[in-house]
Amino acid sequence: MKHTPGPWRFVGYMIHGSEEQEPIYSSHIASIIGMIPRGPQNIPKAQAVANGRLIEAAPEMLDALQKFDRCMSLMNEAANHEALWHQLPPELLAAWYEARQVVKAAKGKQSLEEEA
Repeated sequence: MKHTPGPWRFVGYMIHGSEEQEPIYSSHIASIIGMIPRGPQNIPKAQAVANGRLIEAAPEMLDALQKFDRCMSLMNEAANHEALWHQLPPELLAAWYEARQVVKAAKGKQSLEEEA
């Protein structure tokens, strides 16, 4: 199953899907604990707002990570699998590996280690 398409909007204490994708009354994705009226207030409001903004950005972050993975994969193919890789900073390769792990987790798939 796929996630609700972005962009997502953080309004009040709720995260909503795009109005173009589905009607507003059915687009509720999440509620941010600590901001729900008469709900638990166990975290500071600033932290709850930061959590809401992070969740709101999730579809765009996933898209960016998938684009990064595709670009690195294409570069890997074009580099003949060897020559260029020895010239790349190890931080770039580590970031690619981490990006792939995050995309797999977001899609509910196994980690790269579990696939091997």
